[in-house]
Amino acid sequence: MVIQSEIYFNEDEMPTDWKVGLRLDKRVVKKTGLFPIKLRLYAGHLHQARMFRTGKECAKKDFDNILNRNINVKGKNLELRVWCDKFLERARKITQDSQIYSFNEFKEEFVAKPKTKADFIVSKYIREDLIKDYSKAKTITSLKGTANKLDLYYNRITFFDLKSEKLHSITTKMYDSGLAIATVSLFMRNIKIAFNRARKPGKNQIIPETIYPFHNYKIKDYSNDKKRNRPLFIDEIKNFSSYKPKNTLQKRAKDFFMFSYFANGMNLVDIALLKRTDLEYTDSGLRFTFIRKKTKDSTNKRITVSVHKIIQSVFDKYGDGKKNIFSILKGNETDDQIDNRVGDYAKILNKGLKEIALELNIDNKLSMVWARHTFASKVYKSKKFTIKEIGNMLGHNSVATTERYLGSIGLIEIEKVQDVL
Repeated sequence: MVIQSEIYFNEDEMPTDWKVGLRLDKRVVKKTGLFPIKLRLYAGHLHQARMFRTGKECAKKDFDNILNRNINVKGKNLELRVWCDKFLERARKITQDSQIYSFNEFKEEFVAKPKTKADFIVSKYIREDLIKDYSKAKTITSLKGTANKLDLYYNRITFFDLKSEKLHSITTKMYDSGLAIATVSLFMRNIKIAFNRARKPGKNQIIPETIYPFHNYKIKDYSNDKKRNRPLFIDEIKNFSSYKPKNTLQKRAKDFFMFSYFANGMNLVDIALLKRTDLEYTDSGLRFTFIRKKTKDSTNKRITVSVHKIIQSVFDKYGDGKKNIFSILKGNETDDQIDNRVGDYAKILNKGLKEIALELNIDNKLSMVWARHTFASKVYKSKKFTIKEIGNMLGHNSVATTERYLGSIGLIEIEKVQDVL
């Protein structure tokens, strides 16, 4: 016989398909003389009921007292009443919020390990959950890069921390650090993808719709924002190249900026990965060849650079590495470690560049990425190369990519300004 006493939520509080309650199962008597408390789940849409163990047991009299809210209970019975309330509340929440249909789905959800703060860390979620939805190497690399940047800028930040104002703050910080428009936009799109998956109704949903920040944050198109993202003007690059650094930091920052400029706008991460085996002596002089890390998974396009005397001077000053020419990296890092280490090194160089910018009255947003923009501006304005040829120098996969890039740094408008100077 199953005891008649049950705890139920009011009918108007329950969804029409599900009803939950606690029962004392008197069919089974423990050696202690107590009876097991079980969860009774009724599925109206299935016209079936099922009992689930709770791991708790109680005497009939005590259970009746726990049910009766007019009776004040103390000690263990009070603790058990509180536990029953919480247990039922959790069961009710699952039947209402998780869109479950079967008893097995309920059991799977109910016995799942409770979420901790670590489960809501966005970078962790991207690496361990979101990436599983994708198979293309390029997409996976992009998502991993976003996770790395999150760790770099805001370590262990959670979905609940990423409110719209925080997204604006991160956007500003990334631009101030010298990251390109395309990089920042891709980063934010990946964050949005993570939010959309994490809030999607179903058993994999881990955050409520109410915290979604992209209702009040739009991924801005900064293609016309010249102040943030532009090449150096002709007079600025001349003043920069002739500037006499006032300290070691400025000297190193200037040297690597000029290296990038003369090496087809080479990204800092590719400079860091440059190996001695990439160097080659030819009849026309020393040169090196490399594949961009950013696009290595989608293309094997090799970029060849003739070693200008400025590049050679940087080799001579800082080329103290063993496997890699420069000792920015040890040579055995994972992709994540490479991104973090190069990111830290970029911060150091950008600090020196901002000091130089202040001395020369150049835009204080000056950073390493401006070397790439300045190189692109130089070859574009020379009128000697087609868009496709410029794209090959920059390591782009298509003419469309190059056109978007040249548009993002406002070369047409900047060209008009320089014609006036």
